Amino acid sequence: MPVFEALHLDALVAAQGAATLLSSLSAAGVPQAVVSNKQGRYLRTEAAHLNWTGHFHRLIGAGDAARDKPAPDPAALALDGLGCALGPHVYFVGDSGVDMEIAHAAGLTPVLIHPDPDLSGEFRDCPPVRHFDGLPAFHHFLTAEQRFI
Repeated sequence: MPVFEALHLDALVAAQGAATLLSSLSAAGVPQAVVSNKQGRYLRTEAAHLNWTGHFHRLIGAGDAARDKPAPDPAALALDGLGCALGPHVYFVGDSGVDMEIAHAAGLTPVLIHPDPDLSGEFRDCPPVRHFDGLPAFHHFLTAEQRFI
């Protein structure tokens, strides 16, 4: 493994609440996938390092689909094999403007996890349908509303 990759993995820290959320969704049988703008091989290496690979149906990174985010291709690839088409019944959870763009482009429900509810205007053109300041709040929403878990 190249030095950069080894050092990168040593510094890798999961977002607060991520492990609990992933475990809860997996236990409830909710299919999960990742669509990232990181190169696919780095994404899959990170997931393996965190022991999270088993939570995901697919891990789609840059270069894995015909076109990258914000085109809808990676989202379609992430759902491939689930018998589930792109549509508003699928939550696209992300923390950036490009995540909201791909959700809109693919016709998915955009869910923003971000401490700033768009005070900077980053999400003006592609607003989220739901906004949470962190993963624990999103997890609470899913649990309290009995949406999945």
